[in-house]
Amino acid sequence: MLSFNFQNFPHLSTKRLTLRPVLKTDCNEIFRLRSHPEVMRYIAKKPVETMEEAVAFIERIAAIEKANECVTWAITIKGNKPTCWQHMSLEFKARTLQG
Repeated sequence: MLSFNFQNFPHLSTKRLTLRPVLKTDCNEIFRLRSHPEVMRYIAKKPVETMEEAVAFIERIAAIEKANECVTWAITIKGNKPTCWQHMSLEFKARTLQG
């Protein structure tokens, strides 16, 4: 079985984009996106209603990453706040890679 270790989270960069860990300082952007009805229409989760829920969401991401179960990147246009997040379940990826 493949094993992953994201204790040293990979920062990825292109000419235009930076992919980095989701941070507690992203709570305003998380709240804005995760409370927006049109955004949440495509996500099978309950929208967040408070800033505390947005922070709790970030804390859950950090705990899951620490357990090496998934990785979630904040995707930013260089010099801006995050515009979206990409989550990848490592368990699914490992099973897929092994056939």
